[in-house]
Amino acid sequence: MPSRFAVVLAGGRSSRFGTDKLAADVGGAGALLDVVLAGLPADVSVVVVGSPRRLRRQPHFVTEEPRGGGPAAAFIAGVAAAVRAGAEEVVVLPGDAPAAGLSAAPLLAALAAGASAAVGVDATGLHQPLQVAMRRAAALDLLDQVGPDGAAHRSARSLLAALDPVPVPLPPGLTWDVDTPAQLAAWLVRDSPAVRAVLDAVEAVVPPNVAGVFALDGRSGAGKSTLALAAASHCGAVVVQGDLVGVTQGLRRLVHAGHEPVVFQILDPEELAFDFNGLLRLDGLEGSGMQKIDARAIREAYREEIQKHQRELSRQASLLSIDVVTVSTADSLDAVLSTYLARRSARARGGRR
Repeated sequence: MPSRFAVVLAGGRSSRFGTDKLAADVGGAGALLDVVLAGLPADVSVVVVGSPRRLRRQPHFVTEEPRGGGPAAAFIAGVAAAVRAGAEEVVVLPGDAPAAGLSAAPLLAALAAGASAAVGVDATGLHQPLQVAMRRAAALDLLDQVGPDGAAHRSARSLLAALDPVPVPLPPGLTWDVDTPAQLAAWLVRDSPAVRAVLDAVEAVVPPNVAGVFALDGRSGAGKSTLALAAASHCGAVVVQGDLVGVTQGLRRLVHAGHEPVVFQILDPEELAFDFNGLLRLDGLEGSGMQKIDARAIREAYREEIQKHQRELSRQASLLSIDVVTVSTADSLDAVLSTYLARRSARARGGRR
């Protein structure tokens, strides 16, 4: 059997998680990074790209150059270390995907079947640039093409062109990564009776192999988002939720899957104008309590923040070639839709989407 190495990427700042996510406990099974390593085949040597830490399975630690150079730099640093150690086959995996270790077997199997390189593909058809396997010759060719900069601050997806990998479909659970506490919570309850009930309800009305859309209703704070995320980890559905970062990630997945999403942002006129006077009572809808504020004292700061949010939403949508339609609750929905569809039709006649 050839000498096989697993390169696990364990860098990053965990900024959206709030603390070191790789040290987060995964339901008593150990730290997240320990869980990833536990899923690896027993016969592979392990290289972890990141700061040394105590782990159940002791790997060889390396760091990317420069430190903080991004996922592509970490990818190259790990592959280079594996090649120097004599690897004949290398599989690269993310350290923040609980079941990523289990994806090593199907990726390495593609090499055994004759491929020079292989890349994992999620349920939406999106290639996963951090779940890749390659033979030694492909790894050496990649390192030669990258050159002395080590891919610092480049996109990890840009490395795939040099490898020309065969696609390997992976079940949704094997590509599920953890960026936020909500995503970890969803992973912990993915096999619960509540999630199974959601999946059973969907399967009862949606034919096999047909993309369906379903909504979870209930009181605020009841855990609908967690249930939706947990169900998505089974069926590969795209969940668009949360802050602007979460929404953008969901939209990006839809675009990469070949869809043409349109964002209709529905706002009350006062959400834009904030023309309140006097003392204003604000009730948190997610259990954050109640606050009383002087409306006039924060009006300008509020308007500045929402305008900043609008500009960033438009910028992110433009990067993905997505239309954003801001709708007032005072507008007629029929008029809004007919106006948008007419404009889109005219644009299509002019040769643009």
